[in-house]
Amino acid sequence: MQARALMPPTPYVTLRVSRRLFAAVKLAGMPAYEIAARAGLRAEVLSRLLHGAVPLRPQDPRVLAVARVVGVPARNAFELTEHLGPQPALGETQR
Repeated sequence: MQARALMPPTPYVTLRVSRRLFAAVKLAGMPAYEIAARAGLRAEVLSRLLHGAVPLRPQDPRVLAVARVVGVPARNAFELTEHLGPQPALGETQR
């Protein structure tokens, strides 16, 4: 039996809510459901956005609406995260 050659992990990048926006939501002094309502979202959607459970598009209007509510500039609402290994299937979360 032949041994399989191991392939090096493949790097890839994901777009996520910035740590700054995440912290601003947590420290906003109002419940998350209130922030979500002011941003025109359901609380479940806000939670999924903050925890990376849904894929984001650049300049995602849902994230920008949350940023406006908590006073984070749009330029600071997103960040890129680099990963190694197989890229998760669409809809799976990357931890």
